[in-house]
Amino acid sequence: MRLAPRARKAVLTVHLVAAGAWIGIDVLVAVLVGVGLGGGSDAVRGLALRALAEFVVTPMLVSALVCLGSGVLLGLATKWGLVRYWWVAVKLVLNVLLCVLIVVALQPGMADVGAAGVALEAGRLPASDISFLVYPPAVSLTMLAVATLLSVYKPGAAALAGPAPQRLQGRRTGYAADTVRGAAYLCRMSDEGQAIEARTGEVRAGERRPIEVRNAVPAEYEAVGKIVAEAFFADGQLDAPGSEFYADVLRDVASRADAAEIIVALDDGVVVGGVTFVPHGGPMADIARDGEAEVRMLGVAPDAQGRGAGTALMRECMARSAGTRRIVLSTQPVARGSHRLYERLGFVREPSRDWAPVPGVDLLVYVLEL
Repeated sequence: MRLAPRARKAVLTVHLVAAGAWIGIDVLVAVLVGVGLGGGSDAVRGLALRALAEFVVTPMLVSALVCLGSGVLLGLATKWGLVRYWWVAVKLVLNVLLCVLIVVALQPGMADVGAAGVALEAGRLPASDISFLVYPPAVSLTMLAVATLLSVYKPGAAALAGPAPQRLQGRRTGYAADTVRGAAYLCRMSDEGQAIEARTGEVRAGERRPIEVRNAVPAEYEAVGKIVAEAFFADGQLDAPGSEFYADVLRDVASRADAAEIIVALDDGVVVGGVTFVPHGGPMADIARDGEAEVRMLGVAPDAQGRGAGTALMRECMARSAGTRRIVLSTQPVARGSHRLYERLGFVREPSRDWAPVPGVDLLVYVLEL
């Protein structure tokens, strides 16, 4: 399952709004419980309890269910999944548990809470014990705080991104960007394309330059590998059983640089995508035959998609294929956005050459006659 970038952001917005509303309602519940069980006037206490019974539970349940539904959708449509990471699974369990508690524990007691409020406003003692009200806000706020911390810190997520870039030292020349998503890893490059110093920094806002494509330099290999792996995760191309190992293959750009051409796309000087181009077969060719060039491991950072980086990379591969009879590539059925790109550029399906590198991972073949 895959969501387009705009749809993913829309679902994420709904999820965050629902989570914020849920936390806000829990805080309101804590305030009303404090007033209702406190030592103020009976009229104020009664009003707080009636408000709690009549107006709070339904909005709380709605926000909890929206948060649960949008969270499940985000998990299924992104690299995080529902059970791939333990902290995502814990969040899911906490959300489901709280929804169940609202329905089976909190809501049934609201009739007694409302009756207690009416009794207090009439100057009578409540007929039922409502001291249980101290537990719902304490339990809910604690569990929501745990879920929030897990969302912020994402334990174990660093393993997905791979090791952090190393700082390089040396004299200063011009800058070349080395990663994506606003926070850029900026490498100072020598005239020969060697990284001699690096630092982190922010990509400055401003008018975008056209997408630039060129050969990657060694200092960019790590960034390219991260981007391509991230793109495959976001597309669902690493969800199939038996495909987990391929994330490490995608990140290891250096090992394939001698046997293929590593091409990068830069947006405002920042690497946002990469592709492995195999012009004349060799060890990096999966399906290319004599006279065929092959395109492999095309990936664009999910947040940079829709700006033309994928098209620019493909057109560069097409330009470099002059002198060959055709270009071939393999793609997974779930990568529908990539299929549209290939078809827009003139590629057509070649079902007779479809294949499976490992059991359960079926690849579709596209070809472009030159």
